[in-house]
Amino acid sequence: MWQNLLQTGRHSVRALHSEVVAGRLPGAVLAVARRGHLVLHEVVGYLGPDQGTPMPLDAIFAIASMTKPIVGVAALMLREEGRLGLADPVERYLPQLGNRRVAKLSDQVLSGEGQSRPLRPSVRSRSRT
Repeated sequence: MWQNLLQTGRHSVRALHSEVVAGRLPGAVLAVARRGHLVLHEVVGYLGPDQGTPMPLDAIFAIASMTKPIVGVAALMLREEGRLGLADPVERYLPQLGNRRVAKLSDQVLSGEGQSRPLRPSVRSRSRT
């Protein structure tokens, strides 16, 4: 199991390196922990687009909004504990999203006169546990 995790992490490092080489990303730090142990900690690229300073392992990044990383980590923790299935419908956890509606974008909809229809039930696929 650890070998698969390390292989996936190394694949991610190669993908990040490709982004640096292509000029789409100055650099990145990848850290993967499993059951309280740091199993992968790698750097690629530079601190900035000027490519003057190599990326250090202990780089500090400014993040404008912490909502997405916190929710992402929480979801991964729930998945790891078996309490969240990747194919679960969102309304199982957020019932207020159970009656979603959708409208085809048109001038009528933009003017507030268009009609919406119920969204099809959530797509369910076989969960791989």
